[in-house]
Amino acid sequence: SALSLAERLTSKYFSMVFSFFLVLFSTYLYYKNVTRQMSTRMNERRESVLSIEITNLSNDESHRLTVESIETALLQLMQEHSLKEITVTQIVKRAGVSRGAFYRNYDKKEDVLRAISKRHGKHIYELLHAGADNIYAADYWADMFAYAKKHRLYFHALVQNQQEAILHEAISYVTALSRENLTEPPFSPYVLSYMTGAISRVFYDWIASGMKESPQEMSEFL
Repeated sequence: SALSLAERLTSKYFSMVFSFFLVLFSTYLYYKNVTRQMSTRMNERRESVLSIEITNLSNDESHRLTVESIETALLQLMQEHSLKEITVTQIVKRAGVSRGAFYRNYDKKEDVLRAISKRHGKHIYELLHAGADNIYAADYWADMFAYAKKHRLYFHALVQNQQEAILHEAISYVTALSRENLTEPPFSPYVLSYMTGAISRVFYDWIASGMKESPQEMSEFL
């Protein structure tokens, strides 16, 4: 009958539509899988190339590139995970270096942050020493706060991971250099300890609160 024919045509139509979408979905899954495999192979190749490049460099260049790769990898991972969650395996995989290369330079992941902090401390001191020559001047420390704002990702990562001790080490490095090079008025070790602790605490709290005050305002507090 006409009704039966219409039912058969309708059933055939829906069957064809279903088959079409099934093929389309299967094709999508296939290409998604292929894309994932290609991405994995590209990452592996990139890591392999980096390892080869490091091997072919001189010892000094190889060491510098290895350290930079490890530092960059850890900072990237700290944007995704807490420091406690990050493993050395994740760091070396992201950096494209071996575990042996990591342990030739560091004992643990916190040592990577200490090395970065010491370098930041040196840069901060150079900024301060190039400016005002009186450590008690109201604007002496302004450049330190401005520097922290410029490198806010790193300093926020330290604070978010409760690494106050490492931040304190960076400030200690700055004040120690300042003591060596600024002799008027002379420092006593106790004054240096007091200043380091106070500046470090203020610096930490300012970062934790979102760096709301300007560098000049913070310098005046000190």
